[in-house]
Amino acid sequence: MDSSLAPRRVALPVALLAAIAIAAGGGSSPWAAPEPLRHGRPEAAPALGVPSVKLEQIELVAVRAPSTLPGSGVVGAGVAAAVTTLDLPPAPAAAPAGPKPASSASERYTGTNHFWFPSLGISRTVHSYPCSRTREPANFVYRWGCAGRNNVYLLGHAWGVFKPLNVAYKRGRLHVGMRAYYTDGAGRLSVYEVTEWRVVNPVNSRWAIAGQSVPSMTLQTCVGDLRLNVRLVRVRI
Repeated sequence: MDSSLAPRRVALPVALLAAIAIAAGGGSSPWAAPEPLRHGRPEAAPALGVPSVKLEQIELVAVRAPSTLPGSGVVGAGVAAAVTTLDLPPAPAAAPAGPKPASSASERYTGTNHFWFPSLGISRTVHSYPCSRTREPANFVYRWGCAGRNNVYLLGHAWGVFKPLNVAYKRGRLHVGMRAYYTDGAGRLSVYEVTEWRVVNPVNSRWAIAGQSVPSMTLQTCVGDLRLNVRLVRVRI
């Protein structure tokens, strides 16, 4: 073979050129094994962004063909380089995780003359029941006018609007600290927490209807032939 075809510099190994081509984003190496197939299609590689490659010591070199067959010689020229760093675009900052702030009670419980007991699934309009009324109550939640000062007295049938309260008592699901919400005729919201309850004879109503030293609420329904009276005290929103 003619010695004039010999390169002036020693050719870099083919593996180095292939590695540089891949790092510079020039595509996969022709010597690489084929990608595995999944359902007849090559698996897509994850997108990493376009890298920025810093190069130095750039030189043109000739690469001798590995074959010893007649006519073999210089088959091409390429760029040899030493890769010093590989700069990738910074990953986008992740949004801070955490629960969304819950809406306030004043936003969730709005309206006039309404009663909510969320843990029991009660949400009812409140009707007036004057102390002088003699007609039997219908299936509504009533505010009774016979109660004393600082005592929002609400009553309802155990088979109807206050059935969830009756069931909660019977099944032991009535607890101190459970919250109820009430809006008056002007739409002012008050929040109450359960403090105690009593099951009494219907004629023994003094504890239930008595005026209170702090803003309170009393719920009345039936348990058989007896009365269930639940006392709540107003708390800050």
